Amino acid sequence: MKNNKGFTLIELLVVVAIIGTLAAVGVVAYNGYTTAAKKNASKAIHANLVKYVSSELAKCNLDTSSEIFEGEAECGDDAGEIATMLVGTSTPLTDKDPYDGGNAAVATADSDNPEGDTVVTGTTATTENPETVLTIVTRWGKKATETTTNTIQID
Repeated sequence: MKNNKGFTLIELLVVVAIIGTLAAVGVVAYNGYTTAAKKNASKAIHANLVKYVSSELAKCNLDTSSEIFEGEAECGDDAGEIATMLVGTSTPLTDKDPYDGGNAAVATADSDNPEGDTVVTGTTATTENPETVLTIVTRWGKKATETTTNTIQID
C-alpha cells in the first residue's frame, strides 16, 4: 500500500491564483485609501489654518496691544506681513504637506507637485487700497485641480 501525502500541482496553482487575486485587489484598495487620506488631510490643514488665523486676529478685537501668532506678529501688522510670517522660518505652523512632506503653508505652490500646498498671501495696505486681505488657498486632488479658498480681512 502506497501512502501519498502532499498537494497536487493543480491544488497549489489554485491557491497561488487565489492569493494573487487577493493581492491585486488589496493594492488597488490601498492606493484609493491613501489618496483619500491625503486629500482629507489637505482639507483639514486648510480648515485648521483658517480657524487659527481667525482666532489669533480675534485677539486684536479684545486687546489691540496684544501679540499674536505666538509673539511673532502684532495687531497692527497688515496682511502682507502676517502672510510672510506664516510661511517664513519663524512660523508657528508645524503642519506638513501630506503629498511631499514639506511645509504645508507656503508662499507659492510648487510647480512640480502643487498638491497639498496651502498658499498664504496677503495684500499690503496702500493709500489707494487701505484694505488688507489674507488669502489662503489649498490645492488638492489629482494634479491639484481642486482648490479650497478663504479670504480673511485684516482690520
